[in-house]
Amino acid sequence: MFERGEGDEGEERSRLESELESLFEEDEIYWQQRGAEKHILEGDANTAFFHLSANGRRRKKAILSLEHDGVNVTDQKQIREIIYGFY
Repeated sequence: MFERGEGDEGEERSRLESELESLFEEDEIYWQQRGAEKHILEGDANTAFFHLSANGRRRKKAILSLEHDGVNVTDQKQIREIIYGFY
């Protein structure tokens, strides 16, 4: 029966470690590319949150109608004139 010498086992181990390292690098590259695709397609989650909160703030501060002399005014230009006239 053929017996391996210590040198053969060391070379085999070195080759297998090198192959494993190469596989890990390929896997890491795959996931980096995958993450970049997701970021490009879906955008940053914080950006979506920021836009929702900013738009909500704008909607909350907007004056859509104003009662003046018993009349409900909805025209933005008239609302602006009433406010300017008040101050």
